[in-house]
Amino acid sequence: MSFQPGDIVRLRDGNPLDCITGVVEQVGKRQTRVRFFRLPWTPSQADLPEMQQFPHDQLVKCRDPWSDAAQEKWSTLKELQLRVRAAEFWLGNNHGQLGDARTDLLPHQVYLVHKVVERSPRRLMIAEEVGMGKTIETGMIIHALMQRGELDRCLIICPAGLINQWQEELESKFKIRFSVYRQDVFGSQAFTYPKVIASLDTVKRRSHLEILLSAPD
Repeated sequence: MSFQPGDIVRLRDGNPLDCITGVVEQVGKRQTRVRFFRLPWTPSQADLPEMQQFPHDQLVKCRDPWSDAAQEKWSTLKELQLRVRAAEFWLGNNHGQLGDARTDLLPHQVYLVHKVVERSPRRLMIAEEVGMGKTIETGMIIHALMQRGELDRCLIICPAGLINQWQEELESKFKIRFSVYRQDVFGSQAFTYPKVIASLDTVKRRSHLEILLSAPD
């Protein structure tokens, strides 16, 4: 396939970066120089590669509506309906709070997350009954604020018996890695790490509380 500067391309299926698109900047005899860019739906965990040269056979040209119209390529009604539905999902998730959740989300959880994310200030207590999914809701809120660029550092304080549960659920369901205080991170710099889980009983002790209070805001 021949490419021209300005063409929108992606890497072939099977490549870890095949979900990222880029624009052709220069075409050589054997390789094409591509500058990749981030779109609203690009996975947050996908790192954009720097400008690189790629062999022609590793790239696929992305379709665009103008070229399709010029070549009289029309979508079927089913394809159109699927694209409209996909756009509705994206618009309903424009802050990313549902993007990586590997769980069945319930209506009250989605409602709560939107309410918290859009509120200012965010000094709130989630006081639902046992089994209503407070851990999942908290993970959704953390993920949403990270997507908006409004959360860089986060501390979770919970009973000692729930530390591993919090760590495992946040990592498995939202791909957010938290370090456990006195297990993964130690010493006077422990709370400078961006995401930390600590035991309530531990941080109540004076020596640990002083370490916590000396950390950055």
